[in-house]
Amino acid sequence: MIFTTAAVSLMLQNLSIPVIFVGAQRSSDRSSSDAWMNLMCAAQFIAKSDFSGVALCMHGSVNDDFCYILDGLHIKKMHSSRRDSFRSVDVLPYAKAFSDGTVEYLRNDYQRKDKARKLNALERFDRRVAIVKIYPGVDHRIFDFLHNSGFRGVIIEGTGLGNAPVNVIDDYTKHHDDFLAAIKRIVDKGVVVCMTSQCAYGKASLNVYSSGRKLLEAGVVPIASTTEAAYVKLGWALAHTKDAKEVKKMMLTNYAGEILERIDPRAFLF
Repeated sequence: MIFTTAAVSLMLQNLSIPVIFVGAQRSSDRSSSDAWMNLMCAAQFIAKSDFSGVALCMHGSVNDDFCYILDGLHIKKMHSSRRDSFRSVDVLPYAKAFSDGTVEYLRNDYQRKDKARKLNALERFDRRVAIVKIYPGVDHRIFDFLHNSGFRGVIIEGTGLGNAPVNVIDDYTKHHDDFLAAIKRIVDKGVVVCMTSQCAYGKASLNVYSSGRKLLEAGVVPIASTTEAAYVKLGWALAHTKDAKEVKKMMLTNYAGEILERIDPRAFLF
């Protein structure tokens, strides 16, 4: 779901109407299903609100009391089965929506409905993008494998601020040079490599530690979004140009609100 809302946010720009996604954690044939309330809250929000853009409407708690209208580009699924699994990341939800039609806004920085606005549909996508998660013992050969397999983009999901094993400090870490060299090798061959954080909240920043600065020098692009949104954006950008430099520029350009100028501290564990 979070890949889909991110994709539609980028592919349907300048929307004049709301596009609200609805899902369910429990199927509609179960008495405890959340499907009907999610759908009802979404319909009521569309009818009562002046919002336009892409959002997700899902339960805001485990009870049948309200739903959140979540920004389509800043969502994480935090639990495998809870009805309130989907949460906003680094921004507040747009609103609380109730099945009786009540809308309680939590933000006012959303795009309003405007019939005069002309839709800009940019629906292409290149699937040759991989996600590489950093973990103890990760093998640098994965990067050459991906390049040789025809992949054009890689999202590295680093630890913390975007760390990866690139610093050599003793005999046990001497192979870290191979990791950095592998990244630089595929970047030089035209593969776009971006960095996100494994953390649910916050963003990658490669200027803080020496490992990050080495990654920057190797051509890695830090992305201030979730891994899912970064994956979608990279595939979307690659579909619009074959020029790696242009793709990097696109990844750092804010098209639909995917790049946050400021992280809202109130959003943490909201």
